[in-house]
Amino acid sequence: MAIKNHRAIYKVLLILIAAVTCAHAQTSYPTKSIEPYLDLQLTDAERDSLLDNLKQFQESYKAMHSYILNNSVSPALIFDPLPYGFQLNEKQLPINWNLPKDVSLPVNREELAFYPVYKLAILIKSKKITSTELTKLYLNRSKKFGDTMQCVITLMEETALQQAKISATCSRSTSICTGLPLKKR
Repeated sequence: MAIKNHRAIYKVLLILIAAVTCAHAQTSYPTKSIEPYLDLQLTDAERDSLLDNLKQFQESYKAMHSYILNNSVSPALIFDPLPYGFQLNEKQLPINWNLPKDVSLPVNREELAFYPVYKLAILIKSKKITSTELTKLYLNRSKKFGDTMQCVITLMEETALQQAKISATCSRSTSICTGLPLKKR
């Protein structure tokens, strides 16, 4: 079965390659010169059945190449995959993240480094830990393991702590990740 699939894939590739080179072929079967490059050995009957498709592809390519597209034509700036007439619901519904209600702090705070983001977010929102404490934890781990892991180029400790303090003072959180020490793009 897999051999037939590979053979079918090679036939399609052969059709495409042969369509481009068909105009230059001197033989009655234009695919014959390409077959060795694709490790194919087609019979004359198979080559003959490909010939009509090759001619159709050649006409399609000629039609595409005959279309004049000047440099003054700008590319499409908007890609809209919606079908014609499709209307989006413009009202933003509240998002339910289905997060657990209660997450407990581990006895060893170092274990927080291995908590998933959603649990850290719950701990911050429930005020069991502050974003500043969490940032300090990650800064200390970066200092401790940065050389070994070779993952730190510049440790911006002051900036990280300032941003943690700012996020702690936000009156209304806009994201589930507010307060987490994440890199902004």
